[in-house]
Amino acid sequence: FKSVKNERVINLAKYLEANHINVYSPRSDMFFERNEIKIALGIMMLLFPMYVQGLEQNTYQFLRPELKAYYISCIKLATSFLNKPEHLSFKKWIYNHGNAHISLEGSTDYTYSGLLYQMFEYEPFKSILSIDLTAGVVDVRPARNLALLSQVIGKYEYLHKIDVLSTKSINKNTEILFNLYIRLLYEGGISEYEDDAEYAPSGCVS
Repeated sequence: FKSVKNERVINLAKYLEANHINVYSPRSDMFFERNEIKIALGIMMLLFPMYVQGLEQNTYQFLRPELKAYYISCIKLATSFLNKPEHLSFKKWIYNHGNAHISLEGSTDYTYSGLLYQMFEYEPFKSILSIDLTAGVVDVRPARNLALLSQVIGKYEYLHKIDVLSTKSINKNTEILFNLYIRLLYEGGISEYEDDAEYAPSGCVS
C-alpha cells in the first residue's frame, strides 16, 4: 500500500484488532475510531442534551452524513457502556450535569476540559490513565489518546477564549466545538502517539 491512510489499510487494521491482533500504525489516522475516544466524545455530547437534540432533529443540516453517523455511533457506544449497572454513579453524574446545562442560569465554574477531567475519575478512563507509561506502545496508546483529546479541547478553549460555560454562550460554543472544531480534525485526521525509538513494537503488526 502506498499510504497507511488508505481505506483498505484501515479496514485491515480494524479486522486484525477485532481478532485480537495488535496493530501499530500511528499514522493511519485511527484516533477517532478508538473506543476510548468514541466513548469520551459520546459522553461529552450527552453532557449537553440540547446539542444531542439538535443531532436527533437534524438541526445541523450542514454536517456531512458521515460525521453525523459518527457522532451518533459515539453516543450509542457511550450509552451502551453507561447502561451497565456498575457505571450507575457515572450515569447519574452525567444526567445531573446535563440537566444543569439545560437550565443553566449564569455560569459554571468549569469549562469543557474541566468536565473531561472530571470524567477521567470514572471508568473506563480511570483504569486507562492509571497504566504504567513504561508499558508497551499499544498498551499505553489509550492513555496517550485521552491526553491528546484533552489537549485538543484545551486548545479550542484557548482559541475561543472560553473560561466558563455561560447561559449566553453554552449552546453556541458547544455547537462550534463539535460542528466546526472537532469536524475539521475528524476530516483532516489525527495521528496517534508514535514512539520514535520503537517503530516496530514486539507483538504488533506494523
